[in-house]
Formats: sequence, structure tokens, C-alpha cells
Amino acid sequence: MLNPGKKILDRLYNIQKKTLQQIADIYGVSRERVRQWMEKFHLSRRRRVRKNVLGKSDIKICDEYIRGVPVVKLAKKYRADEVTVYKFLLECNPNIGLEKKRFKEEQRSKRCQKLIS
Repeated sequence: MLNPGKKILDRLYNIQKKTLQQIADIYGVSRERVRQWMEKFHLSRRRRVRKNVLGKSDIKICDEYIRGVPVVKLAKKYRADEVTVYKFLLECNPNIGLEKKRFKEEQRSKRCQKLIS
């Protein structure tokens, strides 16, 4: 197994912007092995930059959640992970859980009213 050395690895990763997998393919090793080389040479990894796919003004997401759409479905619909959606909901409205509970109670009482009438 060929060890590329610090300079070559740094050039491939940081200058040519190759991924760990692309470097692994060049040297015929696993991506994990390339990560270990980077750690050995004290080369810092690039951080994944995620743009906020949930626009700050998109109150529709909050309304959907309050009306009963689960976070999993919202995450799939808006192409984000569940944690991002949940954090967005809390950022949008810190009391969103209470609002969802209140909405469910209102719906339940409306159904009871219909049954009684």
C-alpha cells in the first residue's frame, strides 16, 4: 500500500478539492484509510457547508407540523434531515409543541361537538 505523503495528500484534498473517496480510488485503498492518513499528517478536513433549505420565511412548514404532519414527512418533503426541520420549527416558534397540542384538542372538541349534535 502506497502512502502518498503529506504534501501530495494536502494538494489532492485541499487544492484539487478531491473527496476522500476519489483519493482512495487513486491509491486503491478505502476512504477510511485516507481519513487515517489525513489524521496522521494532521491535515484538517473540509466541513460540509449546508445551505438552509428551509427558508426563514416559510411559515407553511410550521402550519403543516401544527396540523399533524410528522417531522419525518416534512424532512422528506423539504429535502432536509429531521434534526434540521425540528430545529427550524423550534426557531420559528419555541412553543410549537404547545400549539400542536392545542390544535389537536380543538379538533377533538369539534369532532365531539359534531357527534353530540
